Amino acid sequence: MEEGGQAQVFRAVHKETDTEVAFKRRSSKRETAVARMRREIEVSQLLGRQTHYMPILDSSPQDGWLVLPMAQATAEGRHDDLRDPASLRGLVEALMEDFELDGSAAVRVPGRK
Repeated sequence: MEEGGQAQVFRAVHKETDTEVAFKRRSSKRETAVARMRREIEVSQLLGRQTHYMPILDSSPQDGWLVLPMAQATAEGRHDDLRDPASLRGLVEALMEDFELDGSAAVRVPGRK
């Protein structure tokens, strides 16, 4: 599907659920790339199944891969919709909700409790 500086992403079918997923494979074996993917997995575990956060369904940080649900859209793909200030604000507020875990903020935002 896509290749970036960190990984290659492929369409695949998750064997357990028979649903289409994104299979992300780390491109590099360098320690910085390994650490980056490990952090991505750790953050996913922290955020759990938050509404607006893409969960990791399966992973192997030592082998350099992870599996995510197939996204329906991206912010880049919705660029025209997000030019509307109300739509953009809705997206930002939804994402900020995901960083408030169990009443304690994982990220402190000025002006928010």
